Amino acid sequence: MDDDEVAKYAGLYAMADPTTAVAVAIAEHGGGTVDPSAVSATGDVGIWQINQRAHPQWTAEQLKDPKTNAEAMSAVSSNGTNWRPWTTYRNGAYRAYLDRAKTARDNVSGSGGLDSIPNPLDAVDDVAGAIVNVGESIAGFFEWITDPNTWRRIALVLAGGGIVLVGVAIVARGTEVGETVEAVATRGATTGGSNDGTT
Repeated sequence: MDDDEVAKYAGLYAMADPTTAVAVAIAEHGGGTVDPSAVSATGDVGIWQINQRAHPQWTAEQLKDPKTNAEAMSAVSSNGTNWRPWTTYRNGAYRAYLDRAKTARDNVSGSGGLDSIPNPLDAVDDVAGAIVNVGESIAGFFEWITDPNTWRRIALVLAGGGIVLVGVAIVARGTEVGETVEAVATRGATTGGSNDGTT
């Protein structure tokens, strides 16, 4: 069994620390190829060399099946959070294979494991990230709207626009454009003025 296959099982059954899971499996097989049917002289069986005497709920034949062995590894390691039961972890032998394990995990990352089971924690991370982004956007808007410089800029833009209109009216005076601008301005002044006394 190649390292990538081990990494797929590790991704499904040791989600807390799949890299260490792969490194431990490699170390349990002496750094060579992981043999799912391997049985040691001390009764350790399969990919993660589960000790059948310590865990009699699984037979040696069951532990030779990669899926069952991975399930047993998950139970013994508390889903990858406790590697103390493995001698290769306690004596540090697994560390020599961490780079190899990381490479295997990188090779299978995104594949979703053997059965394409998504990690539910990824969805939680996505939702939390979206909430944080919305919060930051709202905070940024309120910071912008309450900044006195924002209102100064808006006033300058409006004043600049008014000056441009007046300039256009002056330059265009006597032309069709100028007459139109004057007519609009005059009409606005007339309609916006006070009552002329007629009833």
